[in-house]
Amino acid sequence: MNSRIKSIAQVLALTASKANADKCYALALSSGDQSAAYQAGVLSGIFAAQSSELSAYSAISGMSGGAVNASILGSYELGNESLAAERMITFWQNSSNNKLYKDWLGGIVQGLTMEGGLYNDALLKAFLTKELVDIGPMKRFVDIGITDVLTGKY
Repeated sequence: MNSRIKSIAQVLALTASKANADKCYALALSSGDQSAAYQAGVLSGIFAAQSSELSAYSAISGMSGGAVNASILGSYELGNESLAAERMITFWQNSSNNKLYKDWLGGIVQGLTMEGGLYNDALLKAFLTKELVDIGPMKRFVDIGITDVLTGKY
């Protein structure tokens, strides 16, 4: 396990255990696009099937699409996990109904030689800004991140 990730996990566990001395529930979310949408559906099922006490996660971490889900869940008070799951599902449904990338005018060559990627992601940035406007201050300990696909660095 990457030492940075291990350190983050240890900090998460320590922080969460101090926040709730009796019990600590932590949730680690990883994934990308379709997996994060699936993850939201699974969390909705889990939250519906068990008592809110068992799903009152004190600490949440997320990478990539899991970071979106972690941010949404983290913005809800403990006990409102089902509402958070509904919000996650809405986010992923909205993302599938919007065009989030477009080709550069110069195509892939422009993307590879003059830009930061194959596609122009301005539509994605606009979508995230609009879609996540209701995500307020975190109500739980949340740690989110992204990994550089070229270097593997956090």
